[in-house]
Amino acid sequence: MPYGGFEPQTAVCIAPVHLDNPIVANSVRDRVIFSVPDGVNFRVEVLSVGFSVVTVPVDADGTILCDIEWVDDSAGDAKANLKAGVDLEALTVDVYNAGWLGSQILDPGDSINLEFTNNSAAIDTAALGLIAFVEYRVLQRS
Repeated sequence: MPYGGFEPQTAVCIAPVHLDNPIVANSVRDRVIFSVPDGVNFRVEVLSVGFSVVTVPVDADGTILCDIEWVDDSAGDAKANLKAGVDLEALTVDVYNAGWLGSQILDPGDSINLEFTNNSAAIDTAALGLIAFVEYRVLQRS
């Protein structure tokens, strides 16, 4: 059994997460966008993480990148990249932009984190209307 005693549910859900100004010049900032509560009797399979934006961020003399990370509660909140270096300056306005597509099982206490990195003194155009989308399904104990 590929899910370790847990059965996938047929309903796939989407969790939109509005990201209020997560990008700051010359910094690294983390935002947890999805978590499985501690102590619950289910797991979650994350299937994708993507983005939508109204105004694309621009930095003429630097980069604006995002790492999509899995945070493993059972390993002391160790982070592992699901996808490193998503270029936020390459997003297309007002459409879904795929960031990561795969399958990551989250146990209770685990989460999905976005790590935003900018490497310049000033950002020319700030991101407006930046939304992350988490596609997932609940796995219940069989």
